[in-house]
Amino acid sequence: MAFSLVLVVVGLIGLYLGGDLLVRGASRIATTLGLSPLAIGLTVVAVGTSAPELLVNSLAAFRGANGMALGNVIGSNIANIGLILGITGLVAAITVQSSVVKRDIPIMIGATLLVAITTANGKIGRIEGAIMVLAFIAYTTYTYRQAHSSQADIPLDDDISPATINRTNEIIRFVAGVGLLAVGAQLLVVGAEDIAHTLGISDVVIGITIVAFGTSLPELTSSITAAREGKTEMALGNVVGSNIANLLLVLGVTTLIAPIVIEPGQMRFGFISALVFSLFLFPLARDRVFSRRESVLLLVAYLIFLALVLFWLVPMAQS
Repeated sequence: MAFSLVLVVVGLIGLYLGGDLLVRGASRIATTLGLSPLAIGLTVVAVGTSAPELLVNSLAAFRGANGMALGNVIGSNIANIGLILGITGLVAAITVQSSVVKRDIPIMIGATLLVAITTANGKIGRIEGAIMVLAFIAYTTYTYRQAHSSQADIPLDDDISPATINRTNEIIRFVAGVGLLAVGAQLLVVGAEDIAHTLGISDVVIGITIVAFGTSLPELTSSITAAREGKTEMALGNVVGSNIANLLLVLGVTTLIAPIVIEPGQMRFGFISALVFSLFLFPLARDRVFSRRESVLLLVAYLIFLALVLFWLVPMAQS
Protein backbone atom coordinates (compact mmCIF):
# COMPACT_ATOMS: atom_id res chain seq x y z
CA MET A 1 0.00 0.00 0.00
CA ALA A 2 2.99 2.30 0.48
CA PHE A 3 3.53 2.41 -3.28
CA SER A 4 -0.13 3.28 -3.78
CA LEU A 5 0.21 6.18 -1.34
CA VAL A 6 3.18 7.44 -3.36
CA LEU A 7 1.08 7.22 -6.52
CA VAL A 8 -1.69 9.24 -4.87
CA VAL A 9 0.70 11.95 -3.61
CA VAL A 10 2.47 12.25 -6.97
CA GLY A 11 -0.92 12.28 -8.69
CA LEU A 12 -2.14 15.11 -6.44
CA ILE A 13 0.98 17.13 -7.24
CA GLY A 14 0.43 16.51 -10.95
CA LEU A 15 -3.18 17.69 -10.72
CA TYR A 16 -2.17 20.83 -8.83
CA LEU A 17 0.63 21.84 -11.20
CA GLY A 18 -1.22 20.75 -14.32
CA GLY A 19 -4.37 22.67 -13.41
CA ASP A 20 -2.41 25.85 -12.81
CA LEU A 21 -0.48 25.56 -16.09
CA LEU A 22 -3.62 24.77 -18.06
CA VAL A 23 -5.66 27.71 -16.75
CA ARG A 24 -2.84 30.23 -17.12
CA GLY A 25 -1.85 29.03 -20.57
CA ALA A 26 -5.40 28.84 -21.90
CA SER A 27 -6.30 32.25 -20.45
CA ARG A 28 -3.34 33.95 -22.09
CA ILE A 29 -3.90 32.20 -25.41
CA ALA A 30 -7.51 33.37 -25.34
CA THR A 31 -6.31 36.91 -24.59
CA THR A 32 -4.12 36.90 -27.71
CA LEU A 33 -7.17 35.80 -29.73
CA GLY A 34 -9.05 38.90 -28.61
CA LEU A 35 -11.46 37.35 -26.11
CA SER A 36 -12.57 39.65 -23.32
CA PRO A 37 -11.76 38.93 -19.67
CA LEU A 38 -15.48 38.27 -19.19
CA ALA A 39 -15.57 35.56 -21.85
CA ILE A 40 -12.32 34.04 -20.58
CA GLY A 41 -13.52 33.99 -16.99
CA LEU A 42 -16.82 32.34 -17.83
CA THR A 43 -15.34 29.71 -20.13
CA VAL A 44 -11.60 29.04 -19.86
CA VAL A 45 -11.19 29.58 -16.11
CA ALA A 46 -14.49 27.93 -15.14
CA VAL A 47 -13.89 24.83 -17.25
CA GLY A 48 -10.13 24.81 -16.57
CA THR A 49 -10.50 24.55 -12.80
CA SER A 50 -12.86 21.61 -13.33
CA ALA A 51 -10.43 19.85 -15.69
CA PRO A 52 -8.96 17.63 -12.91
CA GLU A 53 -12.44 16.37 -12.00
CA LEU A 54 -13.20 15.73 -15.67
CA LEU A 55 -10.02 13.76 -16.35
CA VAL A 56 -10.19 11.79 -13.10
CA ASN A 57 -13.86 10.96 -13.69
CA SER A 58 -13.26 9.93 -17.29
CA LEU A 59 -10.49 7.54 -16.25
CA ALA A 60 -12.55 6.22 -13.34
CA ALA A 61 -15.51 5.60 -15.66
CA PHE A 62 -13.33 3.75 -18.17
CA ARG A 63 -11.97 1.56 -15.35
CA GLY A 64 -15.46 0.84 -14.04
CA ALA A 65 -14.93 2.79 -10.81
CA ASN A 66 -18.38 4.38 -10.97
CA GLY A 67 -18.57 5.05 -7.25
CA MET A 68 -15.28 6.93 -7.34
CA ALA A 69 -16.47 9.09 -10.26
CA LEU A 70 -19.71 10.11 -8.58
CA GLY A 71 -18.08 10.41 -5.16
CA ASN A 72 -15.41 12.68 -6.63
CA VAL A 73 -17.98 15.15 -7.95
CA ILE A 74 -20.00 15.31 -4.73
CA GLY A 75 -16.93 15.26 -2.47
CA SER A 76 -15.23 17.96 -4.53
CA ASN A 77 -18.29 20.20 -4.22
CA ILE A 78 -18.35 19.71 -0.45
CA ALA A 79 -14.61 20.42 -0.23
CA ASN A 80 -15.01 23.55 -2.36
CA ILE A 81 -17.50 25.01 0.11
CA GLY A 82 -16.17 23.76 3.43
CA LEU A 83 -12.42 23.60 2.83
CA ILE A 84 -11.72 26.06 -0.01
CA LEU A 85 -14.02 28.87 1.13
CA GLY A 86 -12.98 28.24 4.73
CA ILE A 87 -9.26 28.61 3.99
CA THR A 88 -9.81 31.53 1.59
CA GLY A 89 -11.89 33.36 4.19
CA LEU A 90 -9.02 33.13 6.66
CA VAL A 91 -6.80 34.94 4.13
CA ALA A 92 -9.31 37.78 3.68
CA ALA A 93 -13.00 38.38 4.33
CA ILE A 94 -14.96 37.25 1.25
CA THR A 95 -17.24 39.79 -0.40
CA VAL A 96 -20.49 38.25 -1.64
CA GLN A 97 -22.05 39.42 -4.91
CA SER A 98 -25.84 39.57 -4.92
CA SER A 99 -26.02 37.68 -8.24
CA VAL A 100 -24.29 34.70 -6.65
CA VAL A 101 -26.87 34.52 -3.85
CA LYS A 102 -29.91 35.19 -6.03
CA ARG A 103 -28.92 33.18 -9.11
CA ASP A 104 -25.90 30.90 -8.82
CA ILE A 105 -26.38 29.29 -5.39
CA PRO A 106 -30.02 28.33 -6.17
CA ILE A 107 -28.86 26.88 -9.52
CA MET A 108 -26.14 24.91 -7.69
CA ILE A 109 -28.72 23.52 -5.26
CA GLY A 110 -31.07 22.71 -8.15
CA ALA A 111 -28.27 20.89 -9.99
CA THR A 112 -27.46 18.89 -6.84
CA LEU A 113 -31.11 17.86 -6.51
CA LEU A 114 -31.22 16.97 -10.22
CA VAL A 115 -28.25 14.61 -9.87
CA ALA A 116 -29.63 13.13 -6.63
CA ILE A 117 -33.00 12.38 -8.27
CA THR A 118 -31.30 11.01 -11.39
CA THR A 119 -29.22 8.54 -9.37
CA ALA A 120 -32.15 7.38 -7.22
CA ASN A 121 -32.52 4.29 -9.43
CA GLY A 122 -28.78 3.58 -9.30
CA LYS A 123 -27.94 4.65 -12.85
CA ILE A 124 -27.07 7.77 -14.84
CA GLY A 125 -27.36 7.01 -18.55
CA ARG A 126 -26.14 8.84 -21.62
CA ILE A 127 -29.47 10.61 -22.12
CA GLU A 128 -29.27 12.11 -18.63
CA GLY A 129 -25.63 12.98 -19.28
CA ALA A 130 -26.53 14.83 -22.47
CA ILE A 131 -29.24 16.76 -20.61
CA MET A 132 -26.68 17.78 -17.95
CA VAL A 133 -24.21 19.05 -20.57
CA LEU A 134 -26.96 21.01 -22.36
CA ALA A 135 -28.04 22.47 -19.01
CA PHE A 136 -24.47 23.63 -18.36
CA ILE A 137 -24.28 25.26 -21.80
CA ALA A 138 -27.59 27.03 -21.10
CA TYR A 139 -26.34 28.21 -17.69
CA THR A 140 -23.07 29.52 -19.14
CA THR A 141 -24.88 31.33 -21.97
CA TYR A 142 -27.37 32.88 -19.55
CA THR A 143 -24.62 33.98 -17.15
CA TYR A 144 -22.60 35.49 -19.99
CA ARG A 145 -25.58 37.50 -21.24
CA GLN A 146 -26.48 38.68 -17.75
CA ALA A 147 -22.94 39.84 -17.05
CA HIS A 148 -22.61 41.44 -20.49
CA SER A 149 -25.91 43.31 -20.20
CA SER A 150 -24.81 44.78 -16.86
CA GLN A 151 -21.43 45.66 -18.37
CA ALA A 152 -19.78 43.55 -15.69
CA ASP A 153 -16.34 42.12 -16.19
CA ILE A 154 -14.33 39.33 -14.67
CA PRO A 155 -10.73 40.22 -13.87
CA LEU A 156 -8.03 37.64 -14.46
CA ASP A 157 -5.12 36.78 -12.25
CA ASP A 158 -2.77 38.28 -14.80
CA ASP A 159 -3.29 41.86 -15.96
CA ILE A 160 -1.26 41.40 -19.14
CA SER A 161 -1.55 43.08 -22.53
CA PRO A 162 -1.99 40.70 -25.51
CA ALA A 163 1.04 42.32 -27.17
CA THR A 164 3.33 41.14 -24.36
CA ILE A 165 2.23 37.49 -24.56
CA ASN A 166 4.31 34.92 -26.43
CA ARG A 167 1.66 32.62 -27.85
CA THR A 168 4.11 29.78 -28.53
CA ASN A 169 5.23 29.74 -24.90
CA GLU A 170 1.63 29.73 -23.71
CA ILE A 171 0.73 26.85 -26.04
CA ILE A 172 3.64 24.90 -24.55
CA ARG A 173 2.40 25.82 -21.06
CA PHE A 174 -1.12 24.68 -21.97
CA VAL A 175 0.05 21.36 -23.46
CA ALA A 176 2.28 20.74 -20.43
CA GLY A 177 -0.70 21.39 -18.17
CA VAL A 178 -2.87 18.91 -20.05
CA GLY A 179 -0.07 16.33 -19.89
CA LEU A 180 0.45 16.77 -16.15
CA LEU A 181 -3.29 16.56 -15.55
CA ALA A 182 -3.53 13.35 -17.55
CA VAL A 183 -0.59 11.72 -15.76
CA GLY A 184 -1.71 13.00 -12.35
CA ALA A 185 -5.26 11.76 -12.89
CA GLN A 186 -4.03 8.32 -13.95
CA LEU A 187 -1.73 7.96 -10.93
CA LEU A 188 -4.40 9.22 -8.53
CA VAL A 189 -7.11 6.87 -9.80
CA VAL A 190 -4.83 3.80 -9.85
CA GLY A 191 -3.41 4.55 -6.39
CA ALA A 192 -6.80 5.37 -4.89
CA GLU A 193 -8.35 2.19 -6.31
CA ASP A 194 -5.59 0.06 -4.81
CA ILE A 195 -5.93 1.74 -1.41
CA ALA A 196 -9.69 1.17 -1.45
CA HIS A 197 -9.28 -2.51 -2.27
CA THR A 198 -6.49 -2.99 0.29
CA LEU A 199 -8.49 -1.38 3.10
CA GLY A 200 -11.71 -3.02 2.01
CA ILE A 201 -13.63 0.24 1.62
CA SER A 202 -15.76 1.36 -1.29
CA ASP A 203 -14.68 3.51 -4.24
CA VAL A 204 -17.33 6.01 -3.13
CA VAL A 205 -15.52 6.71 0.15
CA ILE A 206 -12.16 7.16 -1.59
CA GLY A 207 -13.75 9.36 -4.24
CA ILE A 208 -15.59 11.57 -1.77
CA THR A 209 -12.45 12.17 0.34
CA ILE A 210 -8.93 11.70 -1.08
CA VAL A 211 -9.75 12.04 -4.78
CA ALA A 212 -12.12 14.95 -4.18
CA PHE A 213 -9.46 16.81 -2.19
CA GLY A 214 -6.96 16.44 -5.01
CA THR A 215 -9.31 17.63 -7.73
CA SER A 216 -10.27 20.68 -5.63
CA LEU A 217 -6.70 22.01 -5.51
CA PRO A 218 -7.10 24.32 -8.57
CA GLU A 219 -10.08 26.02 -6.92
CA LEU A 220 -7.99 26.52 -3.77
CA THR A 221 -5.20 28.14 -5.79
CA SER A 222 -7.47 30.45 -7.77
CA SER A 223 -9.52 31.48 -4.72
CA ILE A 224 -6.50 32.25 -2.51
CA THR A 225 -4.86 34.18 -5.36
CA ALA A 226 -8.03 36.25 -5.81
CA ALA A 227 -8.20 36.94 -2.06
CA ARG A 228 -4.55 38.04 -1.87
CA GLU A 229 -5.07 40.40 -4.81
CA GLY A 230 -8.10 41.98 -3.15
CA LYS A 231 -10.58 40.33 -5.55
CA THR A 232 -12.40 38.46 -2.80
CA GLU A 233 -15.73 38.77 -4.61
CA MET A 234 -14.34 36.26 -7.12
CA ALA A 235 -13.77 33.55 -4.51
CA LEU A 236 -17.39 32.58 -3.89
CA GLY A 237 -18.22 32.90 -7.58
CA ASN A 238 -15.30 30.63 -8.49
CA VAL A 239 -16.42 27.97 -6.03
CA VAL A 240 -20.12 28.05 -6.93
CA GLY A 241 -19.35 28.17 -10.66
CA SER A 242 -16.97 25.23 -10.32
CA ASN A 243 -19.56 23.25 -8.37
CA ILE A 244 -22.14 23.81 -11.10
CA ALA A 245 -19.58 22.76 -13.72
CA ASN A 246 -18.81 19.61 -11.72
CA LEU A 247 -22.46 18.60 -11.42
CA LEU A 248 -23.53 19.36 -14.98
CA LEU A 249 -20.47 19.39 -17.25
CA VAL A 250 -18.10 16.93 -15.55
CA LEU A 251 -20.74 14.40 -14.56
CA GLY A 252 -22.54 14.83 -17.88
CA VAL A 253 -19.42 14.20 -19.97
CA THR A 254 -18.46 11.28 -17.70
CA THR A 255 -21.77 9.52 -18.32
CA LEU A 256 -21.54 10.18 -22.06
CA ILE A 257 -18.24 8.26 -21.98
CA ALA A 258 -19.58 5.44 -19.81
CA PRO A 259 -22.92 5.33 -17.96
CA ILE A 260 -22.57 5.33 -14.17
CA VAL A 261 -24.12 2.43 -12.29
CA ILE A 262 -24.04 2.25 -8.48
CA GLU A 263 -26.08 0.67 -5.73
CA PRO A 264 -29.22 2.76 -5.03
CA GLY A 265 -28.72 4.72 -1.83
CA GLN A 266 -24.93 4.37 -1.89
CA MET A 267 -24.52 8.14 -2.32
CA ARG A 268 -27.37 9.21 -0.03
CA PHE A 269 -25.04 10.53 2.68
CA GLY A 270 -22.97 12.42 0.10
CA PHE A 271 -25.96 14.12 -1.50
CA ILE A 272 -27.45 15.10 1.86
CA SER A 273 -24.08 16.55 2.93
CA ALA A 274 -23.72 18.48 -0.34
CA LEU A 275 -27.19 19.98 0.08
CA VAL A 276 -26.52 20.92 3.71
CA PHE A 277 -23.26 22.67 2.78
CA SER A 278 -24.97 24.47 -0.12
CA LEU A 279 -27.88 25.64 2.04
CA PHE A 280 -25.36 26.69 4.70
CA LEU A 281 -24.17 29.43 2.34
CA PHE A 282 -27.45 31.39 2.51
CA PRO A 283 -27.29 32.47 6.19
CA LEU A 284 -23.54 33.04 5.93
CA ALA A 285 -24.01 35.33 2.92
CA ARG A 286 -26.81 37.40 4.45
CA ASP A 287 -24.43 40.25 5.35
CA ARG A 288 -22.85 40.15 1.86
CA VAL A 289 -19.51 39.14 3.40
CA PHE A 290 -17.93 36.00 4.87
CA SER A 291 -16.07 36.95 8.03
CA ARG A 292 -13.13 34.96 9.37
CA ARG A 293 -15.40 33.57 12.09
CA GLU A 294 -17.80 32.22 9.49
CA SER A 295 -14.87 30.79 7.54
CA VAL A 296 -13.80 28.89 10.66
CA LEU A 297 -17.36 27.51 10.90
CA LEU A 298 -17.06 26.21 7.33
CA LEU A 299 -13.76 24.51 8.13
CA VAL A 300 -15.20 22.94 11.30
CA ALA A 301 -18.22 21.72 9.33
CA TYR A 302 -15.90 20.11 6.76
CA LEU A 303 -13.88 18.40 9.50
CA ILE A 304 -17.13 17.06 10.99
CA PHE A 305 -18.07 15.76 7.54
CA LEU A 306 -14.73 13.94 7.23
CA ALA A 307 -15.12 12.51 10.73
CA LEU A 308 -18.57 11.17 9.85
CA VAL A 309 -17.17 9.58 6.68
CA LEU A 310 -14.26 7.93 8.51
CA PHE A 311 -15.96 6.85 11.72
CA TRP A 312 -19.54 6.22 10.56
CA LEU A 313 -19.77 5.76 6.78
CA VAL A 314 -16.66 3.56 6.43
CA PRO A 315 -17.57 1.12 9.26
CA MET A 316 -21.15 0.95 7.96
CA ALA A 317 -19.92 0.16 4.43
CA GLN A 318 -17.60 -2.56 5.76
CA SER A 319 -20.29 -4.25 7.85
